[in-house]
Amino acid sequence: CRENMHTVLVMSPIGDKFRTRLRMFPSLVNCMTIDWYNKWPEDALQSVAQRFFDKVQFSSRAVRDSVCALCVNIHTTVEKCSEDYFQELQRRNYTTPTSYLELITSYIRMLEEQGQTLEEQTKRFQGGLDKLAATQTMVDCMKGELNRMKPILEQAAKDTAAMMVTLQKDQKVADDAKVVCTKEEAETKVIMDEAKAIKDDCQQDLDLAMPAFHAAMAALDSLNKKDIDEIKSFPKPPEKVAYTLEAVLLLLKEKPGWDSAKRVISDSAFLSRLQHYDKDNIPGKISKDLQKWVNDETFVPEIIRSTSLACMSLCMWVLAIDKYSKVAKNVAPKKEKLRVAEEKLAGAQALLRQKQLDLASMEAKVRKLQESYDASVQKGKDLEAEMQVTAVRLERAGKLIGGLSSEKVRWQSSIGTLQGKKAKLVGNMLIAAGAIAYIGPFTSKYRQKMLAQWVKECEAIKLPVDPAFTLESLTEPVTIRQWGIKGLPMDTVSIENGSIQSRARRWSLMIDPQGQANQWIKNTYRDKGLKVIKLNDANILRTLENCIRVGVPVLLENVGEALDPSLDPLLAKQVFKTGGRLLIRLGDSDVDYDPQFQFFITTKLPNPHYMPELQIRTTIINFTVTPKGLEDQLLVDVVRLERAELEVQKDKLVVQIAEGQAQLNALEDKILSLLASSGDDILDDEELINTLAQSKKTSEEINKDLEVAENTSKEIDDAREGYRVVATRGSLIYSVIASIGQLDHMYQVSLQAYKKVFNQTMERTDRADDVHRRIEMLISAITLTSYVSICRGLFEKDKLLYAFLLAVEILRHKQVIRDNAWDFFLRGSGLKPDGSSHPDWLPMHSWMELKGLSHIEGFETILENIQRHNHKWKHWYQDDNPELLPVPGDLDLSAWNRLILMKALRPEKLLLVIQQMVQAYLGTKFTESPPFDLGACFEDSDPLVPLIFILSSGSDPTIIFL
Repeated sequence: CRENMHTVLVMSPIGDKFRTRLRMFPSLVNCMTIDWYNKWPEDALQSVAQRFFDKVQFSSRAVRDSVCALCVNIHTTVEKCSEDYFQELQRRNYTTPTSYLELITSYIRMLEEQGQTLEEQTKRFQGGLDKLAATQTMVDCMKGELNRMKPILEQAAKDTAAMMVTLQKDQKVADDAKVVCTKEEAETKVIMDEAKAIKDDCQQDLDLAMPAFHAAMAALDSLNKKDIDEIKSFPKPPEKVAYTLEAVLLLLKEKPGWDSAKRVISDSAFLSRLQHYDKDNIPGKISKDLQKWVNDETFVPEIIRSTSLACMSLCMWVLAIDKYSKVAKNVAPKKEKLRVAEEKLAGAQALLRQKQLDLASMEAKVRKLQESYDASVQKGKDLEAEMQVTAVRLERAGKLIGGLSSEKVRWQSSIGTLQGKKAKLVGNMLIAAGAIAYIGPFTSKYRQKMLAQWVKECEAIKLPVDPAFTLESLTEPVTIRQWGIKGLPMDTVSIENGSIQSRARRWSLMIDPQGQANQWIKNTYRDKGLKVIKLNDANILRTLENCIRVGVPVLLENVGEALDPSLDPLLAKQVFKTGGRLLIRLGDSDVDYDPQFQFFITTKLPNPHYMPELQIRTTIINFTVTPKGLEDQLLVDVVRLERAELEVQKDKLVVQIAEGQAQLNALEDKILSLLASSGDDILDDEELINTLAQSKKTSEEINKDLEVAENTSKEIDDAREGYRVVATRGSLIYSVIASIGQLDHMYQVSLQAYKKVFNQTMERTDRADDVHRRIEMLISAITLTSYVSICRGLFEKDKLLYAFLLAVEILRHKQVIRDNAWDFFLRGSGLKPDGSSHPDWLPMHSWMELKGLSHIEGFETILENIQRHNHKWKHWYQDDNPELLPVPGDLDLSAWNRLILMKALRPEKLLLVIQQMVQAYLGTKFTESPPFDLGACFEDSDPLVPLIFILSSGSDPTIIFL
């Protein structure tokens, strides 16, 4: 087991820990093999990039190779700049393979995200343009349809009018026929009524006989063969039976007698003959002979019944026939009259039917004509309605196209811009990924230098890129305005920092000596319940656990150069999934991880030295205040004191403009969304058209309000700009104060302390009615007060240096001191002796310095001047106090030019000439050490800012207090 066990220790050589461990544990050297891993060579960087980019779709293999080459170039460029950064500013920044991998992964992620974003935005704008184009096509079609329908509608109106004339004519004929027909109907009804009266009278008479007849018929129906056989069974019928049968035989026109009767009743059709007897046509003789029985009082059914039930029925039938016959004879004249009436009625009805048929034919013709007329009228109405609908649709289309005409132009422009961005996306995103991965720790100068080099390299390898690309372009202007409202300075570096912070994959570690990032984070995430913690908090892990679990942002502030190792899993985002839950190991427990959780770290150290192992886990961002950012902050303080109403109005306008821009973006999204969600025929959706019109109207109102607000803001800015010179002087002074902190750690002055001095000075300075006079007084007072206040904490040896740097910075801003002159003062000419002829009294190195000096403005003729006035220059050069003598020859030099001339020829006299130079530009007060004023110190202090006295050995401060 011992033979097969291998132990590998990985340590960073940066810092003192590695050396300390080697001294503490010598066996690490004696018993182990040390394998020193150097930085990755360019071939390795190229290979890694190619491996990652194999899965990314580029337009061609050449583009992929160019991207790989640029990734290597970015990494090596940062390595070189990191070395220069340390040499110039003593600031450490490390590039590691992890940084390179972060560059590649960030590029792949941003390329995909931005590509999708640009594609979606293009589709949205193109969708809106397509809808407008389709609407315009529909408008053209509808205009043609209207032109086509107009003559059709006119012809239809003419046809309808002609048809109306015919209809009216035929209707009149039909109406006349209807009148005649109505008259005939009335007359026919009279005839019908007369016939009905006669018929009713006849029927009334018949109704008298009909009951007896029906009774007789019923009696006949009750007879059966047995009853008949009963009658036939008589060998000699009873008298009543024979008497009854004789009456029956009479009516049946049969011979009288029993034999005849038996024969008749034996006939199977006997009862049928009785039931169907022609009662209406009984001969008169038979009827007369029948009266013998009718008038016989014994010939009644009740009496006959006693003899034979069958004969009773026959008796009833005979009496009924007689009664009916008598009635019929009375009714006969009436029937004749009825017949005549019915014939008359039939003729009238026939005539009426003919006229009704004619009327029906006429009405059918009129009805058909009416239907044609109605159809023609309806067709006209349909055409008119269609034209009206088309007109309404045209109106809606005009409202839509006219309302969105300005949007159309802007959308077309936006599509062109987006396509341009898409064409340069490959290069732009690589520059952006490099910026996010690398430039955070650097100052503005180095950032601009690296970005310019990367863009230049892109162009050299033919990779599409925007020459003016900036990180600011990745963020929407509305978002940047919101950052400004939340306290982020609006200078370029601060906006870049905001872009890096918002897009970096790793947690942000912000170098924030002035507290700007700290305040910005607090203002931005206060509404989300931001928790602020420090490393020395007792419950730091408990607070982090709770926030990670519920997704509440956390700000860890005022950290040093090292973080607690227990935070390593959080910094490395070592999130794992178990049982469908996202967890992270924090301390000795697993905590549920909410993806909404955010973690921010700030430090007040102005120049922290972070080890590579921390840099690979965080995105370091340098939030050190920039001169422009500080100038804007101080301008706010100046204007708030001098013109408070302007600053209040400015703050309101900034918020109003930001909100207005946000509303405009929201309205544009709404308009595009409505257009995208509309059906095939958008003009039929009146609600959608009205909503679009209202949205556009609101957008125009907001635009007008924004225009007014921006004009007002411009006017306010113009008024505020009058005080910018004061803020500029304050910014210059603080840049000098910040720079002298490099001389001694005791010289560090916080921005808050400086701003307090700045504001107190303005409040204590005398007022002046003239603005220009007031500004001059403020500049002088701020410059002097800052000098006096800072000098209290400086050692005597550094006070003149502070005054000199103050004067130089002011003169450089005024362009009195050029950059080449300042470089000459700091570094000299750098020229090596070339063996050229020079005055024998002047050393060769001084002559070379003069040659370098001749390239600076004001010294173009210095060499010729020395040759012309050789003796005077020799006397001046060899004098013990040349600083007190005028410069020989005809050179008219300023105090600054005298200083750099002395630097070239008599550098040992620099201190005195610097004093002269400061006195010439700033005044005598800046060359004298300010006397200690305890009262002034006490006035500048407050209960929260103590006074600290640094005493040298043997000094007794009690004299000052007594």
